[in-house]
Amino acid sequence: MAIEMFSSRAPRRDVPFAVMWLGVATVMAYGLPVLGILIVLPRSQIFGLTGFIDAARAVFAV
Repeated sequence: MAIEMFSSRAPRRDVPFAVMWLGVATVMAYGLPVLGILIVLPRSQIFGLTGFIDAARAVFAV
């Protein structure tokens, strides 16, 4: 259904380009927060699901 909604004059050119950029956006959306957590917190303080919350506390703590 999503492919049917995509209208383009040159789909052979535009679809691979769109897929590439969506892949880059996905890697950035998941990779940048993980990288930020790894930079902010020491390895001994990173635990499974609480890593993001602990990193936010460490950054925004006064």
